[in-house]
Amino acid sequence: MLLTTSNGTGMGHLSRQLAVALALGERASTSLVSMSAAAPVLRAAGIASEYLPDYTRGWMPRSSWPGYLAERLAATLHETGARVVVFDGVAPYPGLRLLRRWRPDVAFVWFRRGLWRPGHNRRALAAAAVFDLVLEPGDLAAPADSGATRGLAAVRLAPVALTESVPALPREAAVERLGLDPSKQTLLVTLGLGSLEAQRPSLGSAAVRRALRDPGWQVALTRAPAPGSATFDSLTSGSDPALAHRVVDLHGVHPLVAYVSAFDAAVSAAGYNAVHELLPSGVPTVLVPFLSTTDDQTARARYCAGRGWALVAHDDTEVETAVGRLLDRDERLRLRRAGGSIATGGGGAAQAADAILQLAGPEGFTGHASGLRERVAAARVDLVRRLGPEASDSIRWLLRRPRYVGTRRPLRLRLRDDRDGSAVPAPGELLVTERLDAALLAGGDPVEVLLAGASGGYRDARIAVARRYYHLNG
Repeated sequence: MLLTTSNGTGMGHLSRQLAVALALGERASTSLVSMSAAAPVLRAAGIASEYLPDYTRGWMPRSSWPGYLAERLAATLHETGARVVVFDGVAPYPGLRLLRRWRPDVAFVWFRRGLWRPGHNRRALAAAAVFDLVLEPGDLAAPADSGATRGLAAVRLAPVALTESVPALPREAAVERLGLDPSKQTLLVTLGLGSLEAQRPSLGSAAVRRALRDPGWQVALTRAPAPGSATFDSLTSGSDPALAHRVVDLHGVHPLVAYVSAFDAAVSAAGYNAVHELLPSGVPTVLVPFLSTTDDQTARARYCAGRGWALVAHDDTEVETAVGRLLDRDERLRLRRAGGSIATGGGGAAQAADAILQLAGPEGFTGHASGLRERVAAARVDLVRRLGPEASDSIRWLLRRPRYVGTRRPLRLRLRDDRDGSAVPAPGELLVTERLDAALLAGGDPVEVLLAGASGGYRDARIAVARRYYHLNG
């Protein structure tokens, strides 16, 4: 199986695919290619993983990126021998259409979360024809779904969460491993939405300030493991420096569900993973909906609050007020009891794994026959790939379409083949390496990350792909 994820704004895509990979277990050989800078957490969990830079990194002309994506994934398919590609994201990229045309013998699965904001992202649904199977993970707030995916054909699963396969540690062990003070109660503040989190760090700092006013409480603070995320200082801004010892930075801790027993309450974004991990685990939670995501976090938060499962806050003042309510023992007890009544059905990752395995079987997939619209769309991507970015820009100008923002020509770089995994990227270099860690991806220099233990043929194929999209010396 080749699992792929878009960049996203948080850990949702990665965590769901990790849950599926764990559910597949030894029944399949699983590799993951992600556009998220948080990809190292998957390799740390034992999943063969790579990072694929998306067009927002600005390392190549925007018009070149769909072809690069298709060629990158084609090389990985050849290396791994994968029979199924699973894409987790809300908008399948044009490069996937080209890959589909090249590999009709491989099954394609769209892992498509529901509960989209009304009127949002409707154009992406046309890509469903590329896929042989659409899987929709269940949502606690499904009755509130009024988005574009409601009622569309899909195999609907139970909610998918890492709680299926990652057991929670006993409280004492979780507190010790996180470095928390066992004599105090702990408020988890997890608004880890990458650049969105950085735009509104005051939400997190409001929660931290209010909790620290009570001497019996400490704060466990997470941050998104991605470039552009909020800093620890920005999330603790306004707090009394003398109380800093009561704030513990959980940056890089994953998966958080293993430590859920350490938390007495939480302030969290109303994203899919947080809701389906914290609430059924009985953690009294304030949900903070973000408005710039594809999923309708406002609808999810309001539905959960309406059922008595959580509190909701939208701005700094409401966050402080809601945290004050969470510090009350009776309020926490009420929310904990309500959370304990949630019947998720469970097993969504196992259901997804079974469906994917069935598709991979000898009778589950016999090849994909593309329709005319698919062939035309793939041919358009292939034409742009063959013409190159300068010709593509000229065509967009003739069609009176705005030119893409960003670099117009391939970068001129020196090739550095890092075979022992010890090199550090330098300005003007393209590093080809099996190394995959947060520091490497946080930098601004282009990198080509290979699967650990990749064959020499795969390394050569990947360097050949890089030569087609960068001007390389060496």
